[in-house]
Amino acid sequence: MKKYILTSVVLVVILIGVMFYMNIDKKHYEKLNTFNYDKKCSRINREQVDEDVVESTSFVFIKLDQLNVKEVVYQTLLNKGDYINNFDMLEDILKMYDGINGISYKVYETKDNYVTEVKYDYTLLDLDKVRTSLGNLLEDTSIFKATKKLPITYEAFFKAELSEYECK
Repeated sequence: MKKYILTSVVLVVILIGVMFYMNIDKKHYEKLNTFNYDKKCSRINREQVDEDVVESTSFVFIKLDQLNVKEVVYQTLLNKGDYINNFDMLEDILKMYDGINGISYKVYETKDNYVTEVKYDYTLLDLDKVRTSLGNLLEDTSIFKATKKLPITYEAFFKAELSEYECK
């Protein structure tokens, strides 16, 4: 009888251990979004963080309406090992776009990366609203400062936004 109880206890402990092990990494990870585009650009970003240099990868997906830019999605992949526990901070930073018609964003995790995506719909954007809302956050070379009106041609967009990217 003692042998039966001991065997049962060992089996229960093993079963609990297996169940725990199977649930260790059951976090829901999303798949990396893909986009329909006419042009795709990319670059590797290197940034000094404390004593380390960390890398991320940025993609720009551009949808054209003839010669003009219609939509742009900026997608950045941040290696989780380099950006530990910065997921919430990323979403907080992107909240600066809240309330601006024509700009949407998403922050999510894949198994290996934190991903940020910012979509600009140039058919809906109001340049004055963007300039007012983002003000000093806009770089001088930003398309929102560099252009006088929308729509903008791909050539002008490339000159203002994509000089450091490789585009196909």
